[in-house]
Amino acid sequence: MSGGSVVWWLIPSACLTLGAIYFLRLSHKIRDALRESEARLRESEARLRLASDAADVGIWTCHLTRNEIWASDKWRELFGFESSEPLDFEAIVQRVHPDDRGRLRQAHTEAAHNENDGGYDAQYRLVLPNGSTRWLALRGRVERDSSGQPFLLRGAASDITTHKHIELAARDFSARLLSAQEDERRRIARELHDNVSQQMAVLAMGIDRVALTPNEPPAAMARSFDELRGLAAGISTQLHNLSHRLYSSKLEMLGLAAAINGHCREISTPALTVRFHQENVPGLLPREVQLCLFRVVQEALNNVIKHSESREAHVTLSGTKDALLLRISDTGRGFDEREALQSGIGLLSMRERLRMIEGDLTIQSRPGHGTTVIARVPIAAHAVKATTSA
Repeated sequence: MSGGSVVWWLIPSACLTLGAIYFLRLSHKIRDALRESEARLRESEARLRLASDAADVGIWTCHLTRNEIWASDKWRELFGFESSEPLDFEAIVQRVHPDDRGRLRQAHTEAAHNENDGGYDAQYRLVLPNGSTRWLALRGRVERDSSGQPFLLRGAASDITTHKHIELAARDFSARLLSAQEDERRRIARELHDNVSQQMAVLAMGIDRVALTPNEPPAAMARSFDELRGLAAGISTQLHNLSHRLYSSKLEMLGLAAAINGHCREISTPALTVRFHQENVPGLLPREVQLCLFRVVQEALNNVIKHSESREAHVTLSGTKDALLLRISDTGRGFDEREALQSGIGLLSMRERLRMIEGDLTIQSRPGHGTTVIARVPIAAHAVKATTSA
């Protein structure tokens, strides 16, 4: 073989070698790029998990055409799925409360038809494997391919159980409060009609009778005037008591301690003695604080009269450096606190009143061991002025 033939034979071999080297280097670059891409993807997923865990939110994606679902650990925890448990859409729907499944399906259907710009927002209940119920808020969006067909569903879920329970309790309380207000209006109307109105009619007839007998002997006339005076005084007392239950003028004119003391005296009877004590009560109190605590006293003592069968009750109002404490106690029948809070509008209204002025209510009671109601209201030291204890 001549030298020229050797050279022409070596050229293809060299080209092949160079091509192999180039391909090898290219494959290394592709491999490195894939590794870098995978590392970035893992880092991105780690950041996403960290963000979702910090926000207490579970995230998931569902490939609609393949029914492939990926979910974060937090999402699985919220829905009660194990980390290795396979997921499909129907299995998820079965975790939803039967009464809420239709609403969930409707939200997804509307998003798939591009209503609300493909987004969905729903709240529903889950029934977990252990039988407990959890409220979730779910938000997400349907993504479409180049032809406009939905192919991917992304979503995030958060636990709103506590918030929902508060919302439902508030709604129930509002309904019961409105019902109690209507009952109170009916009671006032009945009291005005059955007592005050009828006695006013009797008074008017008595005045007419006296006017029609001007020549009646002086002694008989004096007796008639005494009867009319007593009847008018009784009507005045009833109107005063009714007005006082609606709003205490003493509270505005004399202050909280005097108003509570007067109320305790007014409702004391041979069957129930109510004693009041005050200590270091601030002289200057915001009007809303005075009204709140006075209503708490009224409601608590009303419960004593209606339910406790106690012969004695004690009301104590005392001030500390940073708070005002109100304590109402009796030695009567007592009650189960949980049942009373679920069924009694009075205790709920006291708690709600105190919440509105940043106060709190503590109830201590057991059947057969009496009841103590303690209301605490924080008072800024610069906004009050202590008075001499009574």
